[in-house]
Amino acid sequence: PIMAGRQNRFAPAAESSFSPRELLSKFMFLVIGGIICYNLYLVYFKKPETLVIINNTPTREEQPPPPPPIVQTFVRPPDGSPAWTWAGPVPSQRTRVTAVAAITTGYDDKNRVYRKSIRETWLSVIPPTGYKGKTLAHKFILGECISSIPNSLCNNNAWLAQMQAESRMFQDDMVVFPFVDHYKNLTMKTLGAFGYMLAHYDFEYFIKIDDDTSNQLDLFFEVLPRLPKERFVWGKNTGPYVAHRDPNSPWAVTLEEWPGTRNITPTHRPDHLHGPFYVLTYDMVKRLYERSLQPDFVPIYIEDVNTSIMIFDEGVSPTGSFTFHPGCAIEEDITKPDCLISKHKCQEDEIYRIHQLRQQRGPEPRQS
Repeated sequence: PIMAGRQNRFAPAAESSFSPRELLSKFMFLVIGGIICYNLYLVYFKKPETLVIINNTPTREEQPPPPPPIVQTFVRPPDGSPAWTWAGPVPSQRTRVTAVAAITTGYDDKNRVYRKSIRETWLSVIPPTGYKGKTLAHKFILGECISSIPNSLCNNNAWLAQMQAESRMFQDDMVVFPFVDHYKNLTMKTLGAFGYMLAHYDFEYFIKIDDDTSNQLDLFFEVLPRLPKERFVWGKNTGPYVAHRDPNSPWAVTLEEWPGTRNITPTHRPDHLHGPFYVLTYDMVKRLYERSLQPDFVPIYIEDVNTSIMIFDEGVSPTGSFTFHPGCAIEEDITKPDCLISKHKCQEDEIYRIHQLRQQRGPEPRQS
């Protein structure tokens, strides 16, 4: 009697009143509806997560609010002037020199070691009194060190005092600009160096140098008499520049940054000027810096690409295929250091080694 009122679970099921096609249609309706609902949940309700590493163990936590933008290229003060226009107190009279060198550097320990090796090696070859009647002024160029940025190298607020103390030890040879010191602000360092050098020095040539290079500036001074003094850019020309449009490329340039159509024809493109070491005449520095102050100027964060396109817009192409003495045939041959004007991607021990080899061989360059 108890079982009589219950349905037998093992009895054959009653035939469905739905055809197979109708069942499939209802099933697909449920599947599609579930997918739509799940996506709506992800978009409007689920908090984003990010994978983090704690004690080498992957865990998940809620993603923090995005940090303030590191790249401040497009931020201008209320008066409309770019951040790179700051140059400190401007002297009443500019110092007359043959050339100025802007050496881009940073806050990592390796940058500090590079500055030390540079001051003790290739920079010391040109004394303050000059070399064969030619004089040089140099500055190490930095931005501000912001400890609040993730993975920042500035873990305390003493960075400015440390930089000031180091600079004073070496005749104030460091300049800090009011923008974040970051790889994507290298263009701002160069533009800032343009303005600083124009305000402080009356020079013929501007040399832009990376701090991970070994340079023989005495050889550069030997070459100077052969170089024009106007509308001239000298350095390693790597050929026509082709923009990287892949957003995943570390050198990606968007269409907004550079549409690639200014004065471009299939056979007429900007020549790419290799960034670690190049030279511009005074008039080119002045024209490029004045262009950077225009309200419609949009810099490209890839420093050497930005300079290449700016000089291209001025109708000038870089001269020279390599940055070494004309009497030499192999750029990377450090067994013949009297040949080399500039070598990139050097470790500090290599900078010392090249300098020592040059001291052993003597300062005079090989004749071409």
